[in-house]
Amino acid sequence: MVKPRSGITNDVRNLSGTMEVPLLNTVVRDRVSIARSSMTAGVLNGSDQKAKDEMTSLAEEIVNAIST
Repeated sequence: MVKPRSGITNDVRNLSGTMEVPLLNTVVRDRVSIARSSMTAGVLNGSDQKAKDEMTSLAEEIVNAIST
């Protein structure tokens, strides 16, 4: 999850690169709707379209990665 106005995202990205850990391309932002999703029937049932798009993209990327 990308934390806004924080250097931790780049730190983790750089550290992962030195460890040869593959990173996915999808970016999931730190959204209130994601934090509340456990109380609101999930992200896909909510009204935050950007959160839905991010989760769908992440799921598709994971499926593609494990299918090859």
